[in-house]
Amino acid sequence: MRNATTQLKYFQLAAWMGNPRGQDAWAQILAKGVGTLHRDPISAFYWFRKAAMQEEGEHAELLLFEYYQKGMPPVEQDLVMGRKLLMDIVSRPFESDAKTQAMCSLGMMYFHGEGGPIDYEKAYYCFLHAETEGEEKYSSYIRKCSNKLGWTRGGILGFFFPDDDNHLDDQDMLDYLPFATKMEPGDWDFSPVFLNNASAEDKEKVKHAYSEVENSDNIEAMYYLADIYHEGEIVPKDYGESCKWLGKILSIDPNNEQAKGLTANILAEEPLLKQLLIS
Repeated sequence: MRNATTQLKYFQLAAWMGNPRGQDAWAQILAKGVGTLHRDPISAFYWFRKAAMQEEGEHAELLLFEYYQKGMPPVEQDLVMGRKLLMDIVSRPFESDAKTQAMCSLGMMYFHGEGGPIDYEKAYYCFLHAETEGEEKYSSYIRKCSNKLGWTRGGILGFFFPDDDNHLDDQDMLDYLPFATKMEPGDWDFSPVFLNNASAEDKEKVKHAYSEVENSDNIEAMYYLADIYHEGEIVPKDYGESCKWLGKILSIDPNNEQAKGLTANILAEEPLLKQLLIS
C-alpha cells in the first residue's frame, strides 16, 4: 500500500498533468492541509480555477464560487463573478450533484438580488429544478416566488412543461431561460494567481510576460513564464504549466538550450513525471 506521502505526490502529479479530477483533489488537499502539508488557500484557488475550466470541472467550479461568495484569499468578495460561475455550472450538459447545488445557490442569488437584480421567475425555475432532483427543502421558496409573481403552482405547469410530458428537461430550460448558455472565455478572470511573497515588481514582470506571449512568439517571455512556474516562488509551482511554455519554445526553436536544460531539470526533479510522460 502506498504511504500518505506517495499518495499526495500522485495527486500532485495528476494535477500537473492536467487531469481535472486530479486538479480538483489536489486543490482540496491544499485548501484543507493534510499531514505535514500546510493549508495553502492561494495555491488551492489556482488549482480550483484550472480544474473549473475543464469539461468535467463543475465540482471545482462550485468550490471556486465559494471563494468569490465569501471573499476568500486571494480574491475579494465578488457576487457578480459568483453568479457567472453558477450560471456556467447549470449550463453544463450533464446532470450532477454539483449542478444541482449550483442551481440551488443560483436560485438564492436571484431571489435575494445578489450579484445582480432580483428575478423571481428565474429563482422559481432554479428551485423547481432543484426540487425535481430531490432538494425538497426549497419547496417553501417555490411558494414564495409564486406569491411574489402572483402565480399558482398548478396554473403555470403548462408553461414550464410545454411538451406535456410533465418533466422538466434541458430543452424546457433552454426554451425558458436565455441565461442557460455557456460563458465565453472572456468572462473569466485569467489574470495570474500570485503567492503572498510576490513583490509588486515581480507581478508587473509576470503580467508583462503574459502580454508579450499573447499575440507573439516572444521566446524570452515564454522562458520567463516556464521558469517562474518551475520555481514556484511568485506563482504556485506547476510543472505542467512550465512544460507547456517549454514545449511552445521548442516548437519554435527545437535547439533552444535554455528550454532543453530546464526540461531536463524538471524530469530529473520529478522522475514520476517522466514515467507518466513516457506512458
